Amino acid sequence: GMSITPTMVAIKYLLVLIVFCSTSNTIAIQLSDFFPYGPSAGDITMHPNDDHSDGPFNLPSIFPYFNNNHRHIYVGNNGLFAFLEQINQYIPDPFPLNDSRRLITGFWSDIDTQGTVSGVGNKVYYQIYDSTLQSPGRLITFEKATTFVRQYFPRERPFTPRMVITGTWYRVGAFNSKTDKLNTFQIVLVTDEQRSFTFLLYNDLQWAGPKYTTEPWAQAGFNGGDGVVFEMLPHSRTQDIVKLVSESNVNVPGLFVFRTDTETITEGGCGNGSSSSVYSLRPRIGSQLGLTSLNIQGPCYNTTTTLKCQFGSYGIVDGIIINEFRAVCLTPFAVDDEVVIDWLFSEYILESFPNGTLIDVEFQGVKQSNDGTLETTSTIVIAQAITVESLDNGRYFYQFRIPSSVSTQSTHTGFIRVVARYNSIIYAGLNTGILAIKLQASLANDLCRSWESQQPEATTWNTDMLPCPMTRDQAMAARCCYELDQECFIGSTNPSNCWLH
Repeated sequence: GMSITPTMVAIKYLLVLIVFCSTSNTIAIQLSDFFPYGPSAGDITMHPNDDHSDGPFNLPSIFPYFNNNHRHIYVGNNGLFAFLEQINQYIPDPFPLNDSRRLITGFWSDIDTQGTVSGVGNKVYYQIYDSTLQSPGRLITFEKATTFVRQYFPRERPFTPRMVITGTWYRVGAFNSKTDKLNTFQIVLVTDEQRSFTFLLYNDLQWAGPKYTTEPWAQAGFNGGDGVVFEMLPHSRTQDIVKLVSESNVNVPGLFVFRTDTETITEGGCGNGSSSSVYSLRPRIGSQLGLTSLNIQGPCYNTTTTLKCQFGSYGIVDGIIINEFRAVCLTPFAVDDEVVIDWLFSEYILESFPNGTLIDVEFQGVKQSNDGTLETTSTIVIAQAITVESLDNGRYFYQFRIPSSVSTQSTHTGFIRVVARYNSIIYAGLNTGILAIKLQASLANDLCRSWESQQPEATTWNTDMLPCPMTRDQAMAARCCYELDQECFIGSTNPSNCWLH
């Protein structure tokens, strides 16, 4: 019944990357590289229509998507899969959308398959593959899905799909029965019921919207259906969406891969830093107090990569290369004059407050004790005697200046708490998570040295440890205890990089 949002503001990122690597060609993915499709693969062919959906279909396995498990799916003629209800809308609304529109869209637009084309075309094919049932394209489909996950998500644990869903829009035209320009693309959903992945494959995009030269333009991406969480592919809702055939987030023009089971969409693999690479910045908001870890994915990183992040007027931060696929920038202290907090007491909690209850806002410093637990240090009062009557249905926004004492050594780490008191009795309290105030470099170094001096000698704790494996094969066999160190490799510019591993 209570919540508090600590010092969160939108952060504007300007990313500067210097990457030395070769560029790839821009040939779209070939039809031979599509997952099996069409009648020969056992697909269902949707009847010619405009704005129709097939379904709902019962799924043989759970499909996790945006932290929700789904057992039904709809196939929309207009270039999409839907999970909660059929979507016949032909003009796409910009994400994020609510009203239960939980979608995966490859090319959401006004697709019309009623027109006549020469040869085979204007077809929408789909199939739901069950790992326990035989079908003409099942073996190739499951092998390809497993290969994609292993290749484009190399840090994932072994993956064995239980279900694959394919949808193929083959040489489809636009409303009203137009067939002089045709689009071909594919959406593939893969899951083992715990993790799920989506592959978007683009072979040919000749039109960006049903009017060809004016809005509305198509859009592609993911929508959680709650009006909050979403992800859109580049060029969505612009005439340049046809460029998806020559772009990628895994350096394979026309191919986009994502992990989609959690609240945050995760991109697979890495690009080469060229114009065809897609950059992902997460999270999109961070603490004003700094030290939010901004994850940057998209290009492939190596020992020659130099990365810098500029955070508006708050300065430029050197990036840290974590591995080939991910780099991190820590956000700077981003406070001009004031920090903003927002808290909410539920109606039930408010009714428990006696008349005359007052609210205080405090910064509670913490430090690590000798036994590794956290203990409180000093308390710094930020605001006092806020009346309950000043709350807006239990909600309150408060702006305050960071006290100068917060940046001292004793209180650089702690949490903000909101306390409701009456006659010294606490009736309710809200705490943020632990916040780290960015320190001066000299103070940070002193703290590290102080911590180091308090650590016991290694001989006091390492005498009973098992011996290290003598070979890499032994280490790989002992998966309980060892894993590859991505920072240790031949050619590392740090001569002592592997000494302690």
